[in-house]
Amino acid sequence: MVFAADRWRAFWRESPLRTALGKRILVSLLLLSLVPLVLSNSLGYLASDRIIRRLVERDLAALAVLQAGHVRDEIERLQLSLATAVHNDRLLVASAAALSDPTASPLALSGASALATEELAQLRRQLRVFSTLELLRPEGVVVASSPPYTSGVRRPDAGVLRRAAASGRAFAVERTGSRREPRLVIAVNAAESDVGPAIVFGAIRAADVVMALRMPAPVGGVEAFVVDDEGLPVLISRAAGGAEVALPVPVLRPRAAGDADAVLAERLDVIASVQPVPGLPLRFVSQVPAREAFRELRGLRRLSVVLAAAFVLVVLAVASLVSRGIVRPVDDLVVATERIAKGDLHVSVAAGQRDELGLLGQRFNTMAAQLRESTARIAALHQEELRRAEQLATVGELAAGVAHELKTPLLGISGGLQLLGRRLDAGDLEGRRLVEETLARVGRMEDAVQRLLAYARPTPARISRLGLNAVVERALQLLDPRARSSGVEIRRALAVDLPPVPVDPEQIGQVVVNLALNGIEAMDGGGRLEVATRRADGSVELSVADSGPGIAPAERERVFRPFYTTKHSGTGLGLAIVRQVVERHGGTVSLTAAPSGGAQFVITLPLEPAEQIQGDAP
Repeated sequence: MVFAADRWRAFWRESPLRTALGKRILVSLLLLSLVPLVLSNSLGYLASDRIIRRLVERDLAALAVLQAGHVRDEIERLQLSLATAVHNDRLLVASAAALSDPTASPLALSGASALATEELAQLRRQLRVFSTLELLRPEGVVVASSPPYTSGVRRPDAGVLRRAAASGRAFAVERTGSRREPRLVIAVNAAESDVGPAIVFGAIRAADVVMALRMPAPVGGVEAFVVDDEGLPVLISRAAGGAEVALPVPVLRPRAAGDADAVLAERLDVIASVQPVPGLPLRFVSQVPAREAFRELRGLRRLSVVLAAAFVLVVLAVASLVSRGIVRPVDDLVVATERIAKGDLHVSVAAGQRDELGLLGQRFNTMAAQLRESTARIAALHQEELRRAEQLATVGELAAGVAHELKTPLLGISGGLQLLGRRLDAGDLEGRRLVEETLARVGRMEDAVQRLLAYARPTPARISRLGLNAVVERALQLLDPRARSSGVEIRRALAVDLPPVPVDPEQIGQVVVNLALNGIEAMDGGGRLEVATRRADGSVELSVADSGPGIAPAERERVFRPFYTTKHSGTGLGLAIVRQVVERHGGTVSLTAAPSGGAQFVITLPLEPAEQIQGDAP
């Protein structure tokens, strides 16, 4: 037993049925197989129960009718035997006539009684089934008997005497003694037709009832009862013990007028049939215990339970095999997924099955390989970005130092050139042109220095909730003269339902100026600049699009890098500063192709202030 339990535990530990998916497969198979099996067996058992019960009731009714006829025939045989024997005994008939004569003398009556007693004894020896034979006068007084114990006794059952006197013979059941044992009584008229009645009363004691009725032994577990009008058994016949005299335990309830016979049995569950014995105050009951009637059906039910248990084992084995082909690959995929989640990207699963699970395993292996390649590319790009960031930080620090060192000398040079210009003669056109050209170049140098300082050391943002349209409009008004001189039309598409946005108006205005200047400069020979705002989900969008030549897809990400420029002049810091300002506001900036074919910059600003600009706000 312990070995079997250990084997079962070992099987369960290794079985795929222990998983949630395996248990679901097992339950599904059990429900799909056992529920129809149990329902069909149950319905079949109930139908078989009804069919067998009807057949048994029909057979018991036929048996009861047959046996009731047998009881009637046996009692008529006893009546006929007694009547024949009495009427063939001329001395008994003569004695009965003498005893019935009211004018006979006492001496004649005494002689007739003695003769009748002797004849009754002789008849009793012939008819051994009768335990007592008595000769009665019409008023019920016993005038002769064999054995001679009841002479002079008056019989209380006048009904039997009247029936015998009227029809020549009668039958009744008497109960005698404290145990009320049954006794069959047969009465015949022994007198001639022209003489007053003299009744021969024959009694069959309880011990001889079985022999008198000659009941055949029942078969198939059937029990038979001969029952009187009180519902008490006269005779019980069982297959196991044969026929026997019954104790006074009711088999049937006393029957009221119009009521059907109700069977009272020792067993609660019996199938019975009750038939009257024709012409006699008896009924015949045939019954069989339900356990006997349904023995084979119960055997089939036990067999079905055994087969169902075997079927469960088969389903368990099938479920284990099915689960092995489904749960194991899925379990391997789960384990592999967990390993990938922990960072092990070199994991793979077996994908040898030629089904959807095998295809899923192949796709998983492909995905893991692509994930390894993507991770490697991301790591390489990250390292490249780190190196570039370090380089840019170094260059930024160097540029900030250089810009700081150049700022003061450039201011001095600019002041000196302006002073020199004022001292030149009005007619010295060439000198004035050289001064103005030099001042322009110095101005561009100051602008480059200012951009370097703005990128390397950005000023803190002064955040306030403002309408973005007002900031955009103020920036565009500054650019209108430059746009008209360049032949560029500025089109505004500003949404009217924009909520206030937390921004630094100076910095965001500078962003708009930078993007618009880039667009104007990109449209050499004129064009159209479209500036639009709209409300998005939890944010506000600002787009600046030009109709210039656009920017190639390969160049779109690099234009935001510091010092990267596609123009012959410029520092390459304009778009880098734009991204820096937008990101410090918690927003994003992207570059796409405009519908008109040029470049389109889209800026997204959140409606709630970002953490970094909250910290910058004074």
